[in-house]
Amino acid sequence: MKAFMRWVERYCVRHPRFGVENLMRYLIIGNAVVWLLTLMDRTGTVRYFLALNPQMILRGQIWRLVTFIFVPLNENLLWFLFSVLLYYSIGRSLEQSWGATKFTVYYFLGVILTIVYGLIM
Repeated sequence: MKAFMRWVERYCVRHPRFGVENLMRYLIIGNAVVWLLTLMDRTGTVRYFLALNPQMILRGQIWRLVTFIFVPLNENLLWFLFSVLLYYSIGRSLEQSWGATKFTVYYFLGVILTIVYGLIM
């Protein structure tokens, strides 16, 4: 694990431009747009077409590898606001303490591992 963390540190020092400044803000905006779309769509079609579905990914719908990030957990306004504020505050704190590059690597590594786990399970 120490070797991996050293590699991440070296990568962040060598590629400081890789980091996305205010990454959580962009994710929250995308999450809010999808939340509004799901409120307008009572059939659940929007949520279905954006969710991480391994069978559909294998059939060629590769946009699902990215769009599942923006699918909100709940349609209730209070829970949505609570989760968005929680994600934003934690993400901003991590970005401020680690730096944009290290936080971007952390977040995208989590996305990649979620995709791998979703495809395996």
